[in-house]
Amino acid sequence: MAARASLASALLLATLLGGLGSARAQDCFYKLGASWGTAGFPQGVAIVASDNSIIATVTGGSPSVKRLTSQGVQLWSTPLTAQPLHIGVDSANDRVYVGDRSSIQVLTLSGTLLTPWPSPGAVGIAVAADGSLFVTTSSSGIVIHYAGNGTVLKQTGGFVNPWGVAVSPTIGDVFVSDPSVSAVKRLSASDFSVLKAFSVTGAPDGLAVDSSGNLLVSRVSASVVQLFSPDGALLCTLASSISPEDVAYSSAGFLALADTSNSRVVRFDGAPAAPVPSLAIPTPSRAFAAVSKPAAAATQPFAATTQPFAAISKAITSATSQAFTAAAPAPPSPLSPPATPAPPPALTAPAATPPPALTAPAPAPPPAPTAPAPAPPPAPTAPAPAPPPAPSTPKTVPTGAVELKDAKDQAERRGLRH
Repeated sequence: MAARASLASALLLATLLGGLGSARAQDCFYKLGASWGTAGFPQGVAIVASDNSIIATVTGGSPSVKRLTSQGVQLWSTPLTAQPLHIGVDSANDRVYVGDRSSIQVLTLSGTLLTPWPSPGAVGIAVAADGSLFVTTSSSGIVIHYAGNGTVLKQTGGFVNPWGVAVSPTIGDVFVSDPSVSAVKRLSASDFSVLKAFSVTGAPDGLAVDSSGNLLVSRVSASVVQLFSPDGALLCTLASSISPEDVAYSSAGFLALADTSNSRVVRFDGAPAAPVPSLAIPTPSRAFAAVSKPAAAATQPFAATTQPFAAISKAITSATSQAFTAAAPAPPSPLSPPATPAPPPALTAPAATPPPALTAPAPAPPPAPTAPAPAPPPAPTAPAPAPPPAPSTPKTVPTGAVELKDAKDQAERRGLRH
């Protein structure tokens, strides 16, 4: 009954999952937590590691950079002269970097503007653990690696329209999105060699990497955020009524999204990154796999029932095999090397064993028959001679007496007659 109930529950779960659509993807790992309106269109978001606060860039009539607490309380807002795009934060060195297509704006974590860096076409910015920056430039199709002081360290091409960029905190590799070709490339941070390139359905925009090294990709045109493994395997999809231009990951377990079309910053709460792959169900085949597990569990009692018979069969097979194995040496005797040595040990062991057993009982029987054997002969020998003398004497005497008596009687009878 329990197995049937489990199977029925699995079937119901599979049916429900098959019909949830975008709700299923949303429940996969993150759920809408809160949202805060902005006077304009947010383009980029980043997380301050020290307190998990959110920094967002806003375009429109009054371009600015804003810092919000994780609960949406505004801490400060700094106006800009150019339209800001994506943003990078270096909490350790008190720096905020903003790309505006013509330069990189530099601010402190308290919102103070510093001297900008010239960087034509700057769009996406990611800060590495050592304080260096990786910047995408859409106008020239290259990615530039800057030192923390603005010095260019190296650059690479091979992109049509590089946009979002993120650095993995676990392996140090650099991910770059190229929406014009619907692809993401994973580069080595040391020499920009391409380690992996994979396609993304639609146009990938903003990027972020979670604490497990998985890649978050925002797709404003499809209103989704997708989670990929470092090698490009799709793990999960978050779908909602949002248009995420950019995404940022907090170690506190939430996502911050720049919801451009709806003029708001959105927070999605969820479990830590590690459980995400195990909860992901991107295709129906996994649902059917879930159904098959209870069915497999239901067959376990039958499998357990057959185990004793299997054990008996195995024992019989083993015993039979041993018997044939023991008898086998006889036929192979034509092969003198293996057959000849085998019999002698077998015959020598039993031959030596019987003699001790026969030697012990042999002496015991002789004394027992010797004592009773002489006793019977004397008994019949003594009475045997006694009877013969008794009858032999009367037989001789009576015979003559009888004959004389008969003759005398006859004579007397004759005399009497006469």
